[in-house]
Amino acid sequence: MLWNEADLMVQLALNFKEQLAKKPPSVEIEMHFDKNLTATKPSNFDGYSFEDKLIPLREKLRRKQGPKVDLIIAKKNDTGPFLLCAEAKFFHYDVGRYRRKPQEDIKKDINTLVAIKDLGIAERVVFMLFDDYYCHRDQEKYKEIMSILAEAEEHKLTILKHP
Repeated sequence: MLWNEADLMVQLALNFKEQLAKKPPSVEIEMHFDKNLTATKPSNFDGYSFEDKLIPLREKLRRKQGPKVDLIIAKKNDTGPFLLCAEAKFFHYDVGRYRRKPQEDIKKDINTLVAIKDLGIAERVVFMLFDDYYCHRDQEKYKEIMSILAEAEEHKLTILKHP
């Protein structure tokens, strides 16, 4: 049972860890949740191969700080690009009633992942949608969301969705 995005990220992380362990040669990994890819000093990413890409990332996304990423999977003790960065959205109720549009939230996450991929910060990027509200109760928004996800696949994002 998934209650929120954090539960979704844990399940996704466990799944990816299991998949990586099956592929020879197996890779020791580390997983990080809700990490801000900030370029401020001191940074968690001093000495990483993509350290000089964090400011361009922030600028490309037009943010004062770097984006917060739901899930990062990296090779253990490796300072190269991450193996994977993932974002997730979990719609269990109408987020629009809180003055947000689900389409805007999804576009923001997808833009973040595309920029991370384009700048070489991660080898693979994944967007995961778990929707048990719009698909059943607001077909108009659901169609818009599916259209956004179809466009995102053109940017070589892996899209995982339910339903």
